[in-house]
Amino acid sequence: LMSACQKASHWELVLEVLASLWQSDLKPDTTVYNAAISACDQSANWQRAVMILAEIHVSCLLPDVVSYNAAITACEKSRQWQAALTLLASVQQQFLKADIISYSAVISSCEKCEQWERALILLNEISNTEQIPD
Repeated sequence: LMSACQKASHWELVLEVLASLWQSDLKPDTTVYNAAISACDQSANWQRAVMILAEIHVSCLLPDVVSYNAAITACEKSRQWQAALTLLASVQQQFLKADIISYSAVISSCEKCEQWERALILLNEISNTEQIPD
């Protein structure tokens, strides 16, 4: 249900389903949270995406790289390069490995906001981690 709503860009419905899960005895897992974050990503609702990412921690679950990538992409679509950079740093602080999707979204966000110096630094980071930029 969550995935279908997310794919149909019904982010409000996704958030309602997430809230109803919390009100019942059913507790959402990381996959459900990822669908909710992705729904926010598709609507460029970056603040909500970041809030849901924080809820994963509150629920005693661990976000994965997919969780962070969806939130970073929401920031990128909303031209929130600083928030995208902060999330990329959080990936590393959580001992997760940022992937090409992580870096591409942050670089795109920097590019959209004319932060080319930061984009070049990130490209250098990618080359140091042996990942190939798109």
